[in-house]
Amino acid sequence: MAVDIVKKNILLVDDSNLIQVTIKEILEMEGYSVDTASTFDEGINIIKNKGKLFNLIILDIHLPDNNGLCFIDLLRNSDELKAYKNIPIMILSSDSTVATVKKAIEKGANDYLNKPFSTYELLKRIKKLLNENKEGNYDRLIEILQEEIERANRGNYSLSLIILSKESQDNLKIKNIVEDISKILRKIDTLLELGPSAFCIVLPFTKEEGARVVLEKIKDKLFGRWYIGISEYPKEAKSAEELCKKAKEKITKEITQND
Repeated sequence: MAVDIVKKNILLVDDSNLIQVTIKEILEMEGYSVDTASTFDEGINIIKNKGKLFNLIILDIHLPDNNGLCFIDLLRNSDELKAYKNIPIMILSSDSTVATVKKAIEKGANDYLNKPFSTYELLKRIKKLLNENKEGNYDRLIEILQEEIERANRGNYSLSLIILSKESQDNLKIKNIVEDISKILRKIDTLLELGPSAFCIVLPFTKEEGARVVLEKIKDKLFGRWYIGISEYPKEAKSAEELCKKAKEKITKEITQND
């Protein structure tokens, strides 16, 4: 069973490649579509050429060719970009001085998150800024896992969750990949799209070693570099939320170790 999800668009402007890769992978696992830029000019060009509005801008204060304060000012006051007058902006910066934070808020930033940050805090701030309800892809995954956990408890068996996230989404058609893989899996297994370059597989009656067998079966459908996290219930987690957290932690660890 494959489940499709509507995605929200986020622009991340930060000159750190590690920050770009890490945040992009984290957010795409949560179902967001993420564009990245390293400079002021690159970010503005992406906004101007995007076919539709971004739902959120995540912005570093210190950029190579300008600063985030000017970026905010342009979005809030430019006639050309007037559609972005009320689009939420989150500042993500290691500069946490009172003066800088105050200036960012005065310019029109909606939130200010200091580096280093936790994945939990980042996602919590984003969901608040986007006013997201309970119908997102993460909540759908939790719902599916909770149902499977109840069955697992009644039958005293294990289940596994696999989350897969591609390093780059260039020319990636995640829907096609999900459709191809769904033909290989059992009917009781569930595939859920988590973003433009991420999806997950819920495997009832399956321990971690069984999940790795599944990965071996589908590997010819996965082109390029993929980050993979596997978690097992009840061996590693006691709830649906913990099961997701464990798999995501493994992916985040793999990302940071490879960059």
